[in-house]
Amino acid sequence: MSDNYKDLVVMGSSSTELFDYIFGDHPQYYPFWASGWNARSANREPYIQYTIDILKNIDRNSIIFLNFGNSDVDFILRYKMNDPNFNNRFDIFTEEIITGLMYFKELLVSMGFKHDNIYAVFANPPVQLPISYWVNMDKHKPALIKTRGTIQQQMIKECKVTMKVIDITSKLSNPMVDYPVLDTKFMRDNVQDHHQDYVKTQQIVWEAIQAENIKGLIPARSTFHKSLYPHTFAFIGNLVEHKITRQRTCQ
Repeated sequence: MSDNYKDLVVMGSSSTELFDYIFGDHPQYYPFWASGWNARSANREPYIQYTIDILKNIDRNSIIFLNFGNSDVDFILRYKMNDPNFNNRFDIFTEEIITGLMYFKELLVSMGFKHDNIYAVFANPPVQLPISYWVNMDKHKPALIKTRGTIQQQMIKECKVTMKVIDITSKLSNPMVDYPVLDTKFMRDNVQDHHQDYVKTQQIVWEAIQAENIKGLIPARSTFHKSLYPHTFAFIGNLVEHKITRQRTCQ
């Protein structure tokens, strides 16, 4: 390990690929993210054991970014709304996400990671897409942009009470609304996608992270990407089943 830098572990759902663009293939960068990994599963077996297993050889002085919540608000919420017992209890659903994030932090601390090195990161405002996109994705219609944004807003507010938070949503959101929603200028060109265009946002996110003055944080890649590279899908369920991390695809 470098005398100057701490290892950086980044965990979360597929939107966490944003950090691959920023930190590239730095040897002290550990991109432990996966498609569909949601905050609400953090305090459930076998996800607890999976977290313990993949971090067992990671230096306990590492900086850890937890970039969770997008899978919850973008996809799981739609399925929950089909449950007749749900009754639009968005407050309960939001609390489950926050509880998962809090548990994640507590689990890491119990493993020996330092409280002051653990950050909840919010750098992925919900993307406003037409109903047709969500019908094609999961057969459930509501676009829910205000609901998704409001839930993320509440997540950020409550996380700030108990842990360190890096909130970049205001720099990426539409300034005309009072809840997080990705500004259209950061959407991908000529394609509908619930992920932002990382090429358009990488510099903004990096500068916001730098402003936090995190001691020992590794540097960004020397040259940022000028185009998106192909995404490699790796579903969290498969990784948990086989007790492996996703294939390293940083470039």
